[in-house]
Amino acid sequence: MYELSVHDFDLISYITGRNPVGVLYAKVSHRFGWEKEDAFAICADYGDGVTALLEGMYAVKGIFCYRDLTLTFLGDEGYMRVERPDRIVLHTSEYQVIEIPPAEKSAFVLELTHFMNAVSGREENSLTAACAVNMTRFINEAYRKGC
Repeated sequence: MYELSVHDFDLISYITGRNPVGVLYAKVSHRFGWEKEDAFAICADYGDGVTALLEGMYAVKGIFCYRDLTLTFLGDEGYMRVERPDRIVLHTSEYQVIEIPPAEKSAFVLELTHFMNAVSGREENSLTAACAVNMTRFINEAYRKGC
């Protein structure tokens, strides 16, 4: 969760403009006997009735088949599903599929470039210390409740 999935919660916060205020439910799995988890499920409370469910796992026999993350946002008027890396589905009073053209650079390269520029003072860091502390607190709470 610290290494990769914390960034998925960061993305949820970025899209919704909300930060998690607590963990409603957490389950952490250690099927492979590793020190760190190999699977998890977390239901997060974002306040004002907003919740998020995130699940992740390592699949040792699976083969990566292109989509690495799907986020679905449900609301009173429909849903939006982000299917990374290339499409967004909007289903409100009508149904739309928005195709995203391939990026010229990978998101990972862009992230590392931003970090390098922030460290060297050429850019303002887009991630504040307060955001990082809040997300670390949140993941710690998930570990406590899930183990």
